[in-house]
Amino acid sequence: MATPKKTTTQNNTSAIKGIVILIILVFIAFAILPMLVTLAFNVVQLIATLAVLGFIVYMIINPKFRNLVMYTAKNTVKKITSKK
Repeated sequence: MATPKKTTTQNNTSAIKGIVILIILVFIAFAILPMLVTLAFNVVQLIATLAVLGFIVYMIINPKFRNLVMYTAKNTVKKITSKK
């Protein structure tokens, strides 16, 4: 059984449909991409905020860690302000 050959009009229609679909996909990608970038930035910002908050809470709860932070801060200030 022989397959019928496509005419030139059918080939052009398929190409035009492909181009239209490609244009629509590119438009959707450029419309959604800024939202995805914003979402990723907000997630990173949330993680950083929660890490700092966790550090502060842990420092308040644990007296040994609080003393370590205070000791480190005092030594850092001494090193910065000392004259050599």
